[in-house]
Amino acid sequence: MHYSTPERNDRNLSEMTISPYKKRVEEAFSQAASTYEDRAKLQQTIASSLLTLLQSELKSTPRTILEIGCGPGNFTRLLAQQYPKSKIEAIDLSPQMIEVAKEKSQDFSNIEYRIADGEDSLASKFVPFDLIVSGNTFQWFEDLDAAFQNYQTLLTEEGKLFYSTFGPRTMFELSEVRKALKIQPWKIPANSFFNDGQHQTLLDQAFSNTKINTWSTKLTFSTLLELLRYLKSTGTQGSTHRGLLTPSRIHMMEELYRERFGKIELTYEVYFCRAW
Repeated sequence: MHYSTPERNDRNLSEMTISPYKKRVEEAFSQAASTYEDRAKLQQTIASSLLTLLQSELKSTPRTILEIGCGPGNFTRLLAQQYPKSKIEAIDLSPQMIEVAKEKSQDFSNIEYRIADGEDSLASKFVPFDLIVSGNTFQWFEDLDAAFQNYQTLLTEEGKLFYSTFGPRTMFELSEVRKALKIQPWKIPANSFFNDGQHQTLLDQAFSNTKINTWSTKLTFSTLLELLRYLKSTGTQGSTHRGLLTPSRIHMMEELYRERFGKIELTYEVYFCRAW
């Protein structure tokens, strides 16, 4: 592997050029910044599993770590506890998420947070990195192939990439109900997520060695409205036009949901990936 050390350019979000799609993603997670940590229990479970994977497969302590899409810093703090001597740079597109992360990480001196897009060149004073990690962020990327090629250049010779991400069967129940009732143009994010074979192909193009494991779980809710509020509080509600989900339409959706699946639940398909 070869790495470059481009000049670092710290910018705030107003100075960054991001696409309309990325702007919508940023706004959704910024709006959820105050509720994310309390509601995103599944994401915390995934973070713990990703840390366990690191503990079992890393043979030495990484000196420098880059975390892509740190959110409110839940996984970042787990990393800081596990690797107290490592220098950790954690980035996120959402300024509000970075603010929450900084506030909750004041006891850790080995973390540096900054606002950045994980698809940018990511110039850093910590380059090269021994480890690049990401929890449930890559499904939001616009050009994952280019991102993997970029990360390969940021790693040391022995550096590794570890990440978790959601697969296309995530929330398939909600997607089926939406299609059956022809609710347009509500877009369920997982409809465009890559499957494990696509991740494998992209990783193989950038790295010599890759591994992918798949895990699936379900979340159950008492009502469809509770489900929708959960999605909003975790920044993953998808795109809708205001007024699209009226009370009568939500009622119709819930009836069909229970008819098809017996209960109000969401499937989450999770990939745990590593490459070096």
